[in-house]
Amino acid sequence: MNNKSEKNILILATHGSYYIPKFLRYFLKDEFKKYNDRLIKNYSDFATKYLVEDFDNTVICNYSRALWDPNRDLNALDLFRSTDFGWLELWKIKLPNLVKKYLINKYYKSYHNQIEEKIRILEKNNKEIIILDIHDTWNELLWEDFSKDKKRDYYFPEINLWTAWYKSCTKDFSDKLEILFKKEFWFESKIDWPYDAGFVSSKYWIWYSNRQVVQVEFGRYLYMDEKTQKVDFEKIKDIKEKLNRVIEWL
Repeated sequence: MNNKSEKNILILATHGSYYIPKFLRYFLKDEFKKYNDRLIKNYSDFATKYLVEDFDNTVICNYSRALWDPNRDLNALDLFRSTDFGWLELWKIKLPNLVKKYLINKYYKSYHNQIEEKIRILEKNNKEIIILDIHDTWNELLWEDFSKDKKRDYYFPEINLWTAWYKSCTKDFSDKLEILFKKEFWFESKIDWPYDAGFVSSKYWIWYSNRQVVQVEFGRYLYMDEKTQKVDFEKIKDIKEKLNRVIEWL
């Protein structure tokens, strides 16, 4: 899709799937399998894979964060979570440590190894590289049944740019990115609000290198029905085209 992304831009989708292997779905609580998996879909940014899959230089995590969260350090207490965003229990029984070790070795390390290999190749051929980690945010708190759903206490805006307060990129780069997003999307992008950047952004930014790393958060309500988790692919197409134009100007 984008010739420039072949040169110095890497696009990530760290939470880009809700897939859980069949043998682990047996352990998943029944509530998360109801209504076409809407709760396990909600506990991911699965639609972001559609936003990034056509770019030339991408790494998409193909497994649900319910297994482990690739946007967490291996030593993080919430690397493995027992609940979703609404504190609903994910598993019928606690995942054994042996299973957790298997998941880390097979999937978590594989995702980060792919990122590191892409970075190595890009830095070999470019003085500066740009890494955009595409996520989405949610404003509907989903429960076991539709009747129990409710709005969250505060709303995420349409677009967030998470930079760890300019620790994962320069302020000049963040300012430029903010201007480009506003030009294409007509939204005011928030910087590091209400949170700052996640683990991936922090991990792959190095102060002495010429890397610009930003976690980009789209409000998922821009391209899906949050209650059903049904994706509107016409809206996905529109946002993808706008995102492509942003990247062309970087």
